[in-house]
Amino acid sequence: MQPAGKIWRWKALATACGALALAAQVAAAERPLWMDDDGIVLAESWRSPAHRARALGRTDLILPASEEEGFRREHSPEMMEELKKLGVTTVLTHYYEGFGPKGEEAGMKDARTLAAMARKAGLRVGAYIGGTLGWESLLKEIPESGSWQAATPDGQPMLEDAKEPFRRLTAFLRPAYSDHLERIIRRAVMEMGPDMVYFDHVGLGNDSWDKFTAAQFQDFLAERGFKETIRVKLPPAAKPDDPLSRAWVDFRIKCTVEHFRRLARFVSSLNPQCVVACNPGGVDNDSASLRGVDHPQLLAFSHAFRGEATKPGWGNNRAVTRIRSLKTGQASGNTTLLDCETPLELAESMAFNLHSLGSIAWFENGQLLPPRARMGRISPFLKSYLDFHRARAEFYRGATRATDVAVLRTYETFAHGNETKRRAISDAEQALIESQTPFAILFDQNWDNLDTHQAVVAPDESDLSPAQRKQLDAFKARGGEVIPAATLQGDPQRARERLRERVRVQVTAPSAVAAEVTERRMVPQVRVHLVNYRIEQPVKNISVTVRAGRLSRPLQAEYWNPLNPKPTPLKLTRTGNQLRVTVPQLDIYGLIVFSGVML
Repeated sequence: MQPAGKIWRWKALATACGALALAAQVAAAERPLWMDDDGIVLAESWRSPAHRARALGRTDLILPASEEEGFRREHSPEMMEELKKLGVTTVLTHYYEGFGPKGEEAGMKDARTLAAMARKAGLRVGAYIGGTLGWESLLKEIPESGSWQAATPDGQPMLEDAKEPFRRLTAFLRPAYSDHLERIIRRAVMEMGPDMVYFDHVGLGNDSWDKFTAAQFQDFLAERGFKETIRVKLPPAAKPDDPLSRAWVDFRIKCTVEHFRRLARFVSSLNPQCVVACNPGGVDNDSASLRGVDHPQLLAFSHAFRGEATKPGWGNNRAVTRIRSLKTGQASGNTTLLDCETPLELAESMAFNLHSLGSIAWFENGQLLPPRARMGRISPFLKSYLDFHRARAEFYRGATRATDVAVLRTYETFAHGNETKRRAISDAEQALIESQTPFAILFDQNWDNLDTHQAVVAPDESDLSPAQRKQLDAFKARGGEVIPAATLQGDPQRARERLRERVRVQVTAPSAVAAEVTERRMVPQVRVHLVNYRIEQPVKNISVTVRAGRLSRPLQAEYWNPLNPKPTPLKLTRTGNQLRVTVPQLDIYGLIVFSGVML
């Protein structure tokens, strides 16, 4: 029998995944049109005045006079015009960081003023909603908020940053906390009218062991069929084969999804054209198993999310990329918000993102700064890339991804599998990246899309449900190829040879080069994006072969490089429906546009 006043009604994972698959389709279908029309090029300054003042030791949350001049410069028409000139389309500003409605009243008013200035400059506006508690002032305003604090098993409050002990994580299962956030969100949407609401810290605190959360976990175990005599006194240790440990992972993921779903749906109920964005952290091998964050389930209810902060490049003889986050965004219809401080980072977003360059600037105290470092100067070398993206928006707006290969990332692998199983998948993805093989990531929610691919890279068979094995058998019966992830062994040459007959666009280049293929079917046009992660070594004479499904006139190929104002015509060699070109030189980013071609 379920306890009276029970908050959550838990369902089996398989049922939940089915429901979330539908939710993912809805989220993608309801993607606000302005995201693709304008594209998102972000500038951020979301530390609220209350946060800044408290960080300077001011318990009254009032900025000292020494900070006022810079703050006013930051919140000025001149700054908005400067951002627009840089190439920004969307400004993410502070709204609420958990210091209490009264403690943040002045900052909310400043946010509304800045929003009006931004719109006058032709910019979109995002409102930042933090997921931490400025507990000192909040507790004075709302005494019951003391019970909202996430706690360790020994009762100590959990901190977002040890350097800022005045900010604590939330035990977000508390209904009163969600009610509080809904009041803040309503105020933001009604008074500020944002184009985007951005939720930070999603998932942080889901390992809280406060009394309320511990009791909810006990109820969850009962519904899972555990004996009522099992009383869990501490969070279960991470052991993939332990049923109790598996239940703890599932519980944390479910809690995070349910909390975010409530907030996201509330925003959409107030304004369906408002973008819902979140920061669940990057797509890592242990996101689900250790952090309790399952991206495909969360992103079913968002339109944009913050990807990881890893700096891309070439290291230890391999390409270091953020492509997994970008592919996760593609799979869920989400724009991926990445910090972009270098031409390579912009190139990566241009090739793999959904018409967005991510975040290109942090503006604070009247200064424009790189978004990740938040110090120094914005690189002047970004300008040609920003100008190219703006001038050639037709190459990125509404593009259809053409991927003949898919990698299957199952919940079982990444929530409950061991490191060997997870590593096999990520190594296979690395092999595809370094063999210039365009691929999609398919989660459990995306298996209806199997037949749009020629081959799939599958996890260990023990991580597949009977229904999934049946789907793969049917896929093979229809002519598709199923490749065990472990057989690729992180080897790009092995991947290239194995998939040669399955891939319609083949790029022959060193391992430092990654490729993405998009189509514009109404024109018709095929575009091949190339990114060189070893930026100090330009790549010469890259061969690109396209096996076309249909050809029409005029048939031509051009090579675009942001460093050159005009495209370079490429010589097309045609044999039947097969086209071949050679790219003379790839610096960091290049785009081949085949006109009159459909795959």
